[in-house]
Amino acid sequence: MQDPAHENLTPSASRSLQHAGQLARQYSHGQAGAVHLLWALLFEEAEAAAILNEFGVGRERLEHSIPLVKHAGGVPEDGTDISQELAAISLVGSGDVCRDLVAVAQSFRPFTVGDPELRTEHLLCAVASVPSEASQFLQEYGITAEILRQRLTERDPDDHTPIQVDFRIQYGHAVQHDSPVVHPVTAEKPPGRGLTTEGRADMLRIIDAAANRAREGLRVLEDYGRFALSDALLSRQLKDCRHGFAQVLRQLDQQQLLRSRDTPADVGTRISNTSEMQRLDSVSVVTANMKRVQEAARTLEECGKLISPSLATGFESLRYELYTIEKMLLSTMHNQRTLAGHVLQVLLTEHICRGDWEAVARAALDGGVSIIQLREKSLSDRDLLDRARRLTELARSSDALLIVNDRADVAAASDAHGVHVGQDDLSVHDARQIVGPDRLIGVSTHDMDQARKAVRDGADYIGVGPVFPSSTKSFDAFSGPNFVKAVSDEITLPWFAIGGINTQTMRSAIAAGVRRAAVSGAVCAADYPARAARELITALRGAGE
Repeated sequence: MQDPAHENLTPSASRSLQHAGQLARQYSHGQAGAVHLLWALLFEEAEAAAILNEFGVGRERLEHSIPLVKHAGGVPEDGTDISQELAAISLVGSGDVCRDLVAVAQSFRPFTVGDPELRTEHLLCAVASVPSEASQFLQEYGITAEILRQRLTERDPDDHTPIQVDFRIQYGHAVQHDSPVVHPVTAEKPPGRGLTTEGRADMLRIIDAAANRAREGLRVLEDYGRFALSDALLSRQLKDCRHGFAQVLRQLDQQQLLRSRDTPADVGTRISNTSEMQRLDSVSVVTANMKRVQEAARTLEECGKLISPSLATGFESLRYELYTIEKMLLSTMHNQRTLAGHVLQVLLTEHICRGDWEAVARAALDGGVSIIQLREKSLSDRDLLDRARRLTELARSSDALLIVNDRADVAAASDAHGVHVGQDDLSVHDARQIVGPDRLIGVSTHDMDQARKAVRDGADYIGVGPVFPSSTKSFDAFSGPNFVKAVSDEITLPWFAIGGINTQTMRSAIAAGVRRAAVSGAVCAADYPARAARELITALRGAGE
C-alpha cells in the first residue's frame, strides 16, 4: 500500500492519519487503529468533527468512554491533557498507519458526488464500519456506516461553510468549547433527515411550542424556589436549567422558529378541562409545572432527533437534570412539613449520660425533645438492635422520632423512623435501599459542597458542623459559624447545627442562623435533662418567631 500522502487525500484527512500514527507511538500502542483515528478526526476541524459533534460526540465523552490511556502500554506519567497533547503532535510523516482503515475509507469515495479526494468523512465511515471499540462507541450515539453513507450522497460538494466543533451539553448546561459560534440548524438543510419542507416546518412549530412551555414552567418553578422557599440553591439550579434550554435552542434559526408559530390556528388553545384551572396547594402548583417542563423536554428531544441529533442530546441531558431537580424541590417541601416544629435532636450515648440512659431519654422527651438519635459505637449488634427497639417504642409513645446513627440495617430492623449517616458511611442511595422510601435519612456535612450534594442526593435533613468545640466528641477541624451562615443563606431543606451547642453557645449559634440543633452532652450530661432540653427548645423557638 502506498504512503497515505500519495492516496489523493485532502490536507485534513492527511493530517488526521498523521495524528493517529503519532498518537499510537506516543502511547506505545504499535500500529495506529480505529480508536487513534477517531481521536484524530475529532481533533481535526473538518467535516468528520462536525458530524461527530452534531451527534453529541465531544472530546469529554470520548475521553470518558475510550480514553487512550486505557489502551496504553506505557501511560504518560505527566498526566498531560489529551487535547493539549494532540495540539503538540508533530505533523512530519505518518508512515504505515491505519492501513486497513484507509482501504475501507476508499470504498466510500464513490458515494460522494464527483469522485472526490479521500476526506475525513470517508475516514469516519471506515471507523464506523470496521468492528472495534470505536465503532461500538459510535453506534451508542446513532452513528453507523449506513447513516454516514447516506450523508455522503446528500452532501453538497460546493458547500464550504466553516466548521465549528465541540459543542457539548452536560449537567443541564450548554457549554461551548474551541469556538464562540454555533451555526444554527436550519429547516432548509436538515442533516441527513428525510423530512419534506412541510414536515420540517411542522417539527419547528412543535419545537417552538414545547420550548415555550418549558420556559414558562421553569419560570414558575424558579419563582417559587426564589420567593416562596427563599432557597438560593434550588433557585440557582432552576435558573441554570432555564438558561440551558435557551442555549440548546440557539442551535436553531430563531427567525424560523418564530415564523413557524401560528397561535391563532393552534387547535390546542381551544381545548381545556376544569382541572387545568384548579390547584389545591403549592405542592400541586410545583408538581404540575414540573411535569409540564419534563413533558416539554421529551417533546423537544424526540422532535429534535428529526432536526439535529445534537438538539436531542442536549434536551435529553436537560430532561435527566429535571428529574433530579424535581426530587430536590419536592423533597425540600415535604421535609419542611415533616420536620416542622422539630427543633432539637438529642444524640443519646450511654457513657455520656449521668444517669441511666433510658431515664435520660424519658426526661429529654418530657422536656419537649421530639427527635432522639441513638449513637452507640461499642454495643454488639444484638444489644444495639434491642436498644433501638426499646427507644422506638418510647419515642412513639411521645409522638417523637427515633433515628439510628450509622446503622441503616438496625434502623430498618427496629422500625425506627430513620438513619443518620456521615461522610464515610453509606451513601444516601445505599441507605435508601436498606431503610426504604418512608424513613428519614440525615447526612452529616462539613462544607458547602457536601451540603449541596446531600440535598441533591435526596437527604431528608442535614447535619451542619461542627460549629463549636465539643466536650463529647473530638473533631479534626471546625466548620464554624461561617459554614452555618452559608447554609442558612442558601439551603432550606431542614438542617440541624451540631457540635458544642449548649445554653452558653446557643446565642452565637442563633446569630449565625441556627434554628434547629443537635446536642448530646448539653442534655445527656445535665443534672436535670428535662430542664436543659426545655431551655434549649425555648431559645430555638424564640429565634424562629
